[in-house]
Amino acid sequence: MKKLIIILLFLILAWFAPATALAQVQPWQETASSLVAATPLYTINGNTLSALEAAPYFRTRPSPKYIEDFRSRFSGEWKAANGRAILEGTYKYPNFEAFEKKGPLEWNENPFTNNTWEWYHHHLSTVEYLIAAYQEGGDDRYLAKALDIVKSWAKHNYAEDFPSEFSWNDQGTAYRLKRLTALFEISKEKSYVADETIADFLKLIYTHCLVLADETFFSKFTNHGFDQAETLYATVQMYPEMEGSEQLLRIARSRLKDEIDFMFTEEGVHVENSPAYHLWLSSKLDSLRATYVEFGDADNLGHLDGILDRANYYTAFITKPDGTLPPVGDTVLARPNPHRVRPFFSFPYLQYAATNGTLGKPPSKAVEFFPLSGYAVFRDKWHDSESFKDTIYIFFKCGFISHYHRQDDDLSFVLYGLGEDWLIDSGLYYYMEKDPKRIYVRSNAAHNVPAIVGASAKRLPEVAPPGTGIVAYGSGPEMSYVRGRTTVFDGWEIERKLEYHQPYAIELFDVIKSIGEHASTTERRTYFQIPVDKQITIDPDQCGVTVRASDGAYMTIKSTPTAPSSIQLFTGSEDPILGWRSVEFTVLTPCHTLVFSHPSPEGETHFRIELHPAE
Repeated sequence: MKKLIIILLFLILAWFAPATALAQVQPWQETASSLVAATPLYTINGNTLSALEAAPYFRTRPSPKYIEDFRSRFSGEWKAANGRAILEGTYKYPNFEAFEKKGPLEWNENPFTNNTWEWYHHHLSTVEYLIAAYQEGGDDRYLAKALDIVKSWAKHNYAEDFPSEFSWNDQGTAYRLKRLTALFEISKEKSYVADETIADFLKLIYTHCLVLADETFFSKFTNHGFDQAETLYATVQMYPEMEGSEQLLRIARSRLKDEIDFMFTEEGVHVENSPAYHLWLSSKLDSLRATYVEFGDADNLGHLDGILDRANYYTAFITKPDGTLPPVGDTVLARPNPHRVRPFFSFPYLQYAATNGTLGKPPSKAVEFFPLSGYAVFRDKWHDSESFKDTIYIFFKCGFISHYHRQDDDLSFVLYGLGEDWLIDSGLYYYMEKDPKRIYVRSNAAHNVPAIVGASAKRLPEVAPPGTGIVAYGSGPEMSYVRGRTTVFDGWEIERKLEYHQPYAIELFDVIKSIGEHASTTERRTYFQIPVDKQITIDPDQCGVTVRASDGAYMTIKSTPTAPSSIQLFTGSEDPILGWRSVEFTVLTPCHTLVFSHPSPEGETHFRIELHPAE
């Protein structure tokens, strides 16, 4: 397999790259010193053909429905506007300002010193935008520019030294291949596009498939790995004439099953610590299901449908009464789509949750536990559409089954009730892990948790002590509870029991104890994150806090029976960094952070939280 990759990389290198000494070319860390340039690539009507010989066949072959459906996503005025701007040398990617580049791209650009920008750049978002502009008005200038960009990218990235660490990014390579196939299927119909260009595209597509199939390139057991396997599967199904397609398809099928089984628990919950990733990967499974149907892959449908059914059930429970997902882990503002008809038993539950009770039907339970996955969800009841906004909703997290998109939020919970948020979470911000505020939003100080001052978290499962997760739970007509434990902080074990007393009260019982060597510390803290629109009054004599909404409803938080040494409030603080949240990618906004401090690191703490409706 690696030899095939090297051969194909060399073939395209001969088209795009400047002359270079053959012995110096080392794609994928292997020396390309004895390549055979005349390897046939396609088998058509029993004949093995080079890419150039196969070009007339592909010109007249109808485009696969899969790519036509995929191209339909290349629409929208903002994408077309970005495509139009590219003709003027302006490049605009989501959540970033425009970047001006009048001359040729060198593919080492990173004007904002940001990994995400560079990732967009190399998975050829530009091609998607130019196709959107072309589809809007049929102006061939946009196709010509897209072809130039592909040629430029290949010239610089099939070379001895890659210009960027994202040149061959694991997930970016899969995304780029989708854009290449979309552009190919449009371009092949144009008479002004030469057979040589068609052949070059075929080489690009084949090479990307071989790279994705290579075991050393594969990001196993991640959402990136799923994208790699799904793209390989769909591309090989679209182009079965490729040499070795049967083997490539077997690889893709096997990986897809393994990835799906790994990334979703038996409870149907995505393992990567964030509701938004659960929703995103569930939607990818939904798209994969349509792909299986299109290509007649009935053997995989039953397995996939069972997982999707459980995934929808979980999504129904975690959807907040305002129709959004809790911003836990690396989650930004997201809403489940309740309007597409799907053949799953649980989908009416998701419809009900996501439409304020106007569609579908409610689940039979108001409280549900997902202990293997590390979540519990409490409601006072499933309200009808007229009173849906009055739902009391609690989402609790404690689990460590993946380090991807993980934050220090074990034992945290969010609270929504009486039509608004009361206790919130920090969200994503962005993926610049050395940024002090990104460090903050991932830390325990940005969540509703008990914490040890100065304790460091271990975010890799293989180095953290065992024992993190939900250890007990139960439900009843008046009180339901969950108890979780986390051992990810060096030398400490922290437990929290959350009791929900219907309809308006929560009791928290926190216990912190030493379990080994740890850094010296003098106190423990309990953090609460509160929306900035609330008015907060601290009453140290009563060991509590009153949180008021504009409509007169309020929440009380009291520490009993042990009095805290202090209660402090921080709002958008820079020193220390406290009181920030992010529900929009790259955007931080202030919130309130309440800090209850206790004089010793070990001990027990009890809080009672009550909601009070407006009179």
